[in-house]
Amino acid sequence: MAEIVLPFPVGGVVRVGGAEAQAEQTCYNALNVRPIDSIAGRMRGGGRPGLEKVFQNTTGSEIWMLNTCRFLEDQHNKSKLIWSSGGQIFMETDEGDDYELIISSPTLSRFNPICSVERAGKLYIANSGRSPSGNWVTIGNTAGGGGRVTLAPRDTGTWTRHVQLDYNSHSVARSSSAEVTARLAYDGVPLIFDPAARTLTNLTASAGTVPTGCSICVLYRDRLVLAGDYANPQQWYMSQAGDPTNWDYALQTATAPVSGTTSKAGMIADPVTALAPHSDLCMVMASRTTLWILRGDPVKGTLDNISFDIGIISQNAWCHTADGWMCFLSTDGVYVMPNQCAQSLPERLSRSKIPEELIDVDPTMYAVSMAYDIRDVGVHLWLTSLVEGLASQHWWIDWQNKSFWQVEVPLEKQPTAICQRRDRPDLASSVMLGSADGYMRRFNRDATDDDGDDIASYVWFTPMAMTGAEEMILRSISAKLAEGTADIAWSLHTGGTVEEALASIARRSGTWSTNGGTELNKRLTRFKIQGAAIVLKLAPVVVNTKWSIEQVTVDVEKIPCGAGGCK
Repeated sequence: MAEIVLPFPVGGVVRVGGAEAQAEQTCYNALNVRPIDSIAGRMRGGGRPGLEKVFQNTTGSEIWMLNTCRFLEDQHNKSKLIWSSGGQIFMETDEGDDYELIISSPTLSRFNPICSVERAGKLYIANSGRSPSGNWVTIGNTAGGGGRVTLAPRDTGTWTRHVQLDYNSHSVARSSSAEVTARLAYDGVPLIFDPAARTLTNLTASAGTVPTGCSICVLYRDRLVLAGDYANPQQWYMSQAGDPTNWDYALQTATAPVSGTTSKAGMIADPVTALAPHSDLCMVMASRTTLWILRGDPVKGTLDNISFDIGIISQNAWCHTADGWMCFLSTDGVYVMPNQCAQSLPERLSRSKIPEELIDVDPTMYAVSMAYDIRDVGVHLWLTSLVEGLASQHWWIDWQNKSFWQVEVPLEKQPTAICQRRDRPDLASSVMLGSADGYMRRFNRDATDDDGDDIASYVWFTPMAMTGAEEMILRSISAKLAEGTADIAWSLHTGGTVEEALASIARRSGTWSTNGGTELNKRLTRFKIQGAAIVLKLAPVVVNTKWSIEQVTVDVEKIPCGAGGCK
């Protein structure tokens, strides 16, 4: 008889290879758990943190733009969250515990993610309602009650309002004439929001012409960079360095404005879907299926291809980690690239662990968001469905273990925009989640539920499986619990194969309790169960409780099997 220690499967969900060959410290399935517990932040495993409201009031509709902006007001340096909802702009108050409506006129696009970037105390906003490929973002369900309305485009001031749209006639709000009018997509010049002056204005050129119809905006080497122009999808544009109003490409200076047609670097081969600057050294340019890198200043820099097979599916589908790595979602799943300005090729991450998930994600059907959480040391990956009946998909990528953990939250609390906030020290998550119901939320280890909704969590441990003509007898089980943990329910599942064991009902089950924190090393529970494969499952006895475990120990005896079967 041998004593086997079963550590928490910190390697996360892995579904590659045969079920019988599950790698050590990985699991086939888990939900709403993390390898770093919510009790003391130790690497020992347990339930994930719950969600809490950042502000107590809702804006009433989806949050499509979310960013922070640092600015000077009344001789004070301030840093505030700024977001859009219902086409309006909101900003948190000086106290940081509430927000105010700043721009009440519904000027921003209301039904698609909006890209923005901070520069010199102002927020520059790319306010296009089209996807970078020129296709319309599909909202609603065109089958079984949905439909498409096509009207002739018309001009209103400097904006071209395109009014071909999808709607869901089952929803009164979405099929009413007022809602249809508000759904018009703006394809004009970028906007500038000044938080100190509380104004929203068009970006006006001091020289040249400001590009229009762009859905992507970033800052690179102090240049405002625009791309995602539906009329010129392969094109990119950069303002003069230090002056986002100068777009005169005829200038012949080192800091002059430049575009894909005037730069020596040139345009990329396919429609631009993402721009990802990395300090002032380089910037990744991507389409859905290709990856390029611009090195140095665009006037004299080079644009080199990294891959003709993978790209980045949308502008919000990437992030940088604290150690400089780039993590992004391609049509082939999640990839990572080290902090070397593409001196090394991107590495597959998700496909080698969860081969079926995260493949060929359509960014017109999902609001895709990624952000690095410096507090909890991981990457949030959210795929929030924009179409009725289409399931969302959310993952927590633990950066220390490069492991994947499935996340599930209520539909209305799934985010449509996220951002990392580094300007304030806090024990809660640094990533803000702008949710579909108009609330701002974040994860907090002190929260035991999802803002009033239950958190269902469980984890299947690495299977214990025999090879060849062998079975095992498991005679006892014990556990070392984390101090402060809630009661944990355990169950053992057996079968002739691992897949049979995972699908079986529990052969033995029980509960571990700390008895008020005085009994952390649990006594042996003795029994006798036999099988070629045995799998342990853990879950909290009561939902919305913090639970964490150090390790599990079992006593196992191998039994050789002959022609007459196992004894």
